[in-house]
Amino acid sequence: MIEMKEKNLKTVIVKNGIGILCVLMTGILFCLALTWMNWMPGGNDVWGHLYKSEYMYECLKQGILYPLYDEKWYNGIQIFRYWPPMSSYLVAGCLFITGGALIPAYRIFLGILIVIGGIPWVIWGNIEQRRVMGTLFGCIWYFLPVLLKNALVDGNMPQMTSAVIVPYVILFLHLYVHKHKNRAVLGLLVSMMLMSVTHLMITAIMGVVTFLYLLVDQFYRKEWKRMFEALFCMVCGIMAAGIYVIPALLGEGMTFVTNTGKVNIDQQTSPFSISLNPFYRFIHHTRDTFYLGISILLVCILGLLLARGKKKAGFLFGLLLIALTTPATIGIISSLPLGNLLWITRASPALYGFVLVALMEWSSLKKKYCIFIVGLLCIDVMPSLMLWDFQFKETDATIEAVRILRENTEQRATVMDLSEYGSYPSYGISSRDGANYSYGWAWQGAATGENIMLLNEAMENGRYLYMFDRCLELGDDTILVQRKQVENSVGTSKLLIQAAEKVGYSLLQETESGYIFKLNAPETFGTITTYQGMAIGDYAKAMTTVYPCFEGGASVYIDDYTFDELKDYETVFLSGFQYRDKKKAEAFVNQLAESGVRIVIDTTHVPATAGQKELKFLDVLHQDIKFTNHYPI
Repeated sequence: MIEMKEKNLKTVIVKNGIGILCVLMTGILFCLALTWMNWMPGGNDVWGHLYKSEYMYECLKQGILYPLYDEKWYNGIQIFRYWPPMSSYLVAGCLFITGGALIPAYRIFLGILIVIGGIPWVIWGNIEQRRVMGTLFGCIWYFLPVLLKNALVDGNMPQMTSAVIVPYVILFLHLYVHKHKNRAVLGLLVSMMLMSVTHLMITAIMGVVTFLYLLVDQFYRKEWKRMFEALFCMVCGIMAAGIYVIPALLGEGMTFVTNTGKVNIDQQTSPFSISLNPFYRFIHHTRDTFYLGISILLVCILGLLLARGKKKAGFLFGLLLIALTTPATIGIISSLPLGNLLWITRASPALYGFVLVALMEWSSLKKKYCIFIVGLLCIDVMPSLMLWDFQFKETDATIEAVRILRENTEQRATVMDLSEYGSYPSYGISSRDGANYSYGWAWQGAATGENIMLLNEAMENGRYLYMFDRCLELGDDTILVQRKQVENSVGTSKLLIQAAEKVGYSLLQETESGYIFKLNAPETFGTITTYQGMAIGDYAKAMTTVYPCFEGGASVYIDDYTFDELKDYETVFLSGFQYRDKKKAEAFVNQLAESGVRIVIDTTHVPATAGQKELKFLDVLHQDIKFTNHYPI
């Protein structure tokens, strides 16, 4: 009996070892292919994350295990508060391997992700006695369309890293709920904790998606107790990472996510004509598109029709999640509690994982049909192996403009491009003892984030005087303005240069992609500002972009200010303001006016009175007048 067990154990180790070796070779070959192609990192986010990884590497060399603050971006930023640190730790580890060479380190990082994400599939194949299928799934996991797009097109490193933790969460979930392995609770808890310090939003989405899956699953299995125990364990895993999670949820970062969630839902859906069309990528010559995979849909349909009983759950859930990725479901999702945080396309790794596990558990599937279905998946993955189609290098014009800006910056630089240059300036300006940068690729953690948004608004509307004036306040001695933004705004290059000269900047160099301005000032300087007017209310900030001599008030409530705070202004402009006590507010405004301050009130945005809901202030009643078709005689 003992000899029999030892023989079985040896067989298991050998079988798993062969599968893991295949996954390891896949990761190595991928790294070698990228090196042979001289592939460079590309994507909307990648250079910002690479800067953070390089910064992490430099801090680790100095013995700083968790960097709290970086002075290079935004006049100082908590660089790992709203973007979790796990992916940066991994790349920093790869930098130790390469001796600080960033590009080779990033290629190794991608290979490591392939290996880490593939191992649980090999283990699952051994559990289900489908070792060949498990090994194959382990090798193709990271080449599934959405996952490879995240890695080579988007460049969002936390999202890329979280995708390789998803199979572990699903593995331990199934071991606990389906196989009744109580020790799997520990693996589930650790997996969720690691995901929490990798990408907090993906973790939340994973929790919601898992809850939906278990609801469908328990429709067939009726094991509600184990379902809720598993969900409780996942919540405990998130809470175990609370030393990071709680600070990340507090402050401007969470406010940003909550306020902009509706817009992001619109951006994070895709019609079936794109997400399930295998030819769209070739017809439009783009890899920057959300292609979920027609093979996944076909597998779900076949499984739902042919699988028996509780084996249908994974396939039914897959169809449900595919349906939720369409724009038609935006209204349903946004009406859910915290629905504005549920970017459903980011649940794609979970969708892939649950469908592949359903295939593994479909024990009655005959071998020939199994080969056919797996063949569908492999055919769908093959276009992803055309790595030369995933080259997204920064243009030479962008690199040259950023280089000139960096070399001429003494104190701080800024780039007015509305993010058209991508994340490269965040790295190109500040990396490796570079210059300080007023912007950066993580503005949620910056106290100056609102200032940056107003600068962008001024750029879009051709309000160049405000733009240069506030850049001066931020301490910028060099400014790069992208040529494309000037051409697309209501302003002209002539007005741009005139506004710059009025503030004290002169045109240093005109490049292929933009205009570089230099301030006529000492190498280091500070500013003392005085304003002619104060704007108070919801529309105050926008008003200051038109009249830079005004500053925006910190509060929209007029009675939050004191007489001494406002008495020295020439003008106080009220638009979209509020008050806590109407009589006191009116008395305060009268007091200011009597002292010589000019008060200008935008009556279209006067707060409504408590009783009659009239737009009335200082005995002036505002009423809208609407004409139909034409003005009356």
